Amino acid sequence: MTDVATREEAIGWTIRLRSAAPADWEAFTSWLEADPAHAAAYDMVTLADAEMVDAVSAIPAAPEPVAVSTDEPAVAANDNAPGFFRRYGALAAALLVCVMAYPAYRVLVPTYVVETALGETRTVTLDDGSVINLNGGTRLVLDRRNARIASLEAGEARFHVVHDPANPFAVTVGGADVVDVGTIFNITREGAQTEVSVAEGAVIFNPKREAVTLRPGDRLRVEGSGKPAVVRVDPGEVGGWTSGRLDYAAVRIGDIAPDLTRALGVQVAADPAIADRAFTGTIIVDRQDRDAVGKVAALMGVSAKRTEQGWRLSGQ
Repeated sequence: MTDVATREEAIGWTIRLRSAAPADWEAFTSWLEADPAHAAAYDMVTLADAEMVDAVSAIPAAPEPVAVSTDEPAVAANDNAPGFFRRYGALAAALLVCVMAYPAYRVLVPTYVVETALGETRTVTLDDGSVINLNGGTRLVLDRRNARIASLEAGEARFHVVHDPANPFAVTVGGADVVDVGTIFNITREGAQTEVSVAEGAVIFNPKREAVTLRPGDRLRVEGSGKPAVVRVDPGEVGGWTSGRLDYAAVRIGDIAPDLTRALGVQVAADPAIADRAFTGTIIVDRQDRDAVGKVAALMGVSAKRTEQGWRLSGQ
């Protein structure tokens, strides 16, 4: 299938999913899985659509037309609902214009932001084939001119990078640079704290300063401009949130609370009295369970109380 045909199919799915039935989502999933190029085309179309809408919405609206009285007899309006091709054909044409104009837009507006709300996840496929999974409450800045650079401003993201020794992938986070030497790694930015974990391959943390090489199972944590500390974790657990698992080995409950906030979509804070208490175990994330926080608290041996801001973990 040609690139043009794939783009046209992606446009069709973008329109169809705006009022999709369960069967449509199943068919869409099958279409995505049929060819890696489908996901890339769909990402491009939805991104072009969203960004063009944002650009148009920023233009001031024209003033309302002034009604003019007339003695002419009223003409009956055409109340017939527009047919499928009038409604969807026009929308597809508009989307096609957006996609065709997208290369010029990339030059005029070089960077763009991808964000998720708390409890929401999103997957972005870059031009070079690299895949980034965004956890809830994440803000990531990407560059249309160079798919090999990114900036994580807040939240958590898992990077599955197509390795290119001649053009390494670099992520800026908290004033530091993380340069890819391998394939899969996870970065979290919470307040002034940065955490980098490696599942496969290797990355270098701040090549021009500390130059710490992290290999599978290494987890680096640094607070502000402090000294990075590296501990060992199970490489298979790195980025486990992408499959709804949060794995911990002697981790502070105070550090687990932000993970729960991102995953469950509600604010979770730890009382100072229990924040340093260590927890070892696996938490299965269920966003549909209204008592998820209470069940997680019981698993950690603490209690959960509702507050105006969300939930607070405290001693039993």
